[in-house]
Amino acid sequence: YHAVLVDIGLSYRAAELADSALDLIGSHRTVSALLLARGALETSAVHFYAIKQVLAAVESKDIQQCTDVLFRALTGSKVYSSAGTPPIQVLTALDHVDKEFKGVRNFYDQQSEIAHPNWWGAHGAYTGENETEDSIEFFPDQPRIGALEVARGLVMALTVLEYSHQRLGRVMPAFIATCEEWWKNHGA
Repeated sequence: YHAVLVDIGLSYRAAELADSALDLIGSHRTVSALLLARGALETSAVHFYAIKQVLAAVESKDIQQCTDVLFRALTGSKVYSSAGTPPIQVLTALDHVDKEFKGVRNFYDQQSEIAHPNWWGAHGAYTGENETEDSIEFFPDQPRIGALEVARGLVMALTVLEYSHQRLGRVMPAFIATCEEWWKNHGA
């Protein structure tokens, strides 16, 4: 049940982020669109990591770690920690994705340069190329971050999500059997 909830909830989130990013590209709001694409990649990475735990549970016939990860994907929070459920760390999830899709982490780190209010995310995103010591032009309606950069992030995010989703679909019957067997052997 938790695996299905994670699959559906994170899929809806990734779809909304991707749709909104595409809407923003059309209005030349590519910095905002890139942040949404980055969020879609984070979402896909958490999905990938959670489903990887489902696959590991089927292989090991032990659902304890998988149950913990799925629960953290559903309810984890740094802010509302009274429940004591920590979230899945996005960078950990991205590192797991990077093992299967080489370069994802590097691409994410590049997106993070734009997502943060440092040079690429602020000054560099909106200035022209002819900056001098005493002269600069800002072009807020023509940021240097192009639609292609956003699209690359969206393609990466949705490819990882689809791959992970398909893996879950293939393993679900075996996962259900593993869960039933585990609970039968542990007194439930």
